[in-house]
Amino acid sequence: MQLPDTGHLLGIVSYRIYPAENGGQQSITSFYGELSKRVRLSLLVSRDNVIDPEEPIEIFPQLYSSYRSWMNVFLVYQLIRLIKKRKYTCMLVDHSYYAWLAWLLRRFTGVPFIIRSHNIESHRFKDLGRWYWSWIEWYEKRIHQRANYNWWICREDLKYAIKQWKIDPEKCAVTTYGTLLHSTPEKSQRLASRKKILATWQLPESVRLFYFNGSLGYLPNTEALRVIMYDLIPRLRQAAIDFRIIITGSGMPVEWHSLMSKEKAIILPGFLPDISMYWEGTDCFIHPVTRGAGIKTKLVEALAHGLPCVTTQAGLRGLDQPGYRKVLLAVPDYDWQAFAEQMVEASDPDKRYKVPLEFYHQFSLQNIVHSALLSLQQDGNR
Repeated sequence: MQLPDTGHLLGIVSYRIYPAENGGQQSITSFYGELSKRVRLSLLVSRDNVIDPEEPIEIFPQLYSSYRSWMNVFLVYQLIRLIKKRKYTCMLVDHSYYAWLAWLLRRFTGVPFIIRSHNIESHRFKDLGRWYWSWIEWYEKRIHQRANYNWWICREDLKYAIKQWKIDPEKCAVTTYGTLLHSTPEKSQRLASRKKILATWQLPESVRLFYFNGSLGYLPNTEALRVIMYDLIPRLRQAAIDFRIIITGSGMPVEWHSLMSKEKAIILPGFLPDISMYWEGTDCFIHPVTRGAGIKTKLVEALAHGLPCVTTQAGLRGLDQPGYRKVLLAVPDYDWQAFAEQMVEASDPDKRYKVPLEFYHQFSLQNIVHSALLSLQQDGNR
């Protein structure tokens, strides 16, 4: 396999990532942004992307997406010509969805491909109750077996793929979600952001600010809205603390917005392109999610900003490190009484702990991209 750092890499993304409006899109654009500093890189993306003319990466918005994705088979000849003209030496596919296209292109061009898995998709579909999840697993297993290399988002996914799908461990590595932050924001910066929040929403100094962010139309996050409304708020009121729960993100169902906008304890800024004020100025990030696969990117971002987190056991995938336990508090799935108690504990300003430096070393995007490229070099030298 010819390595991307000695040639020209073609990234393939099967859906809209520009502009990056949610955590998943941002994780892809930031990864490719860092990768482009180290290798020659172009991106092949879906036609619904809106490309900034100032974007430094060469981008081809040519792919069909969503229900029309099967039509990409008619683009194969055009893509073969593109690969040969640009002399790409490797393809990198985000998710397994379009890996069939990379496999097909490899047959005609000989160019190897890597799959960068963000989660095991069949597990996610099973968790969401989709009846066809087993068909997805059949495809997912076989396309990962045929890839030249596989980058997994967390060690749990890697171990499952090796054991259950018989993926060659020599062609696997963990390439997790990364952050551009290198240390916890300064206390003065966090206090300034908190003051802005208090002024914006006319809140007293004594209030405890909890924060939840995500794609709110995604079923696990929509279920979290129900948990916040009916399981956590009543228990927090029993704890006799003054609190607000700030919820940002796009796609909140209309019925939930109508209901939650009437609740005094909830603040709904809506979707914001920049949420750094809330990352820095709130007291605790909450993640009452029990479904979904892969690493929870919002927990990584919250911890990177020095924000204590309360999550479930399901939220610990890829983050289950003893060194983080003082800032990442986990309770058994569905134990909302324990969850509320941990929220009170984690938001206590007298018990604020600093995120350990080992976290920033593990989740530094620069380190992750470097390790990803190094894994290919190690594979090439075996």
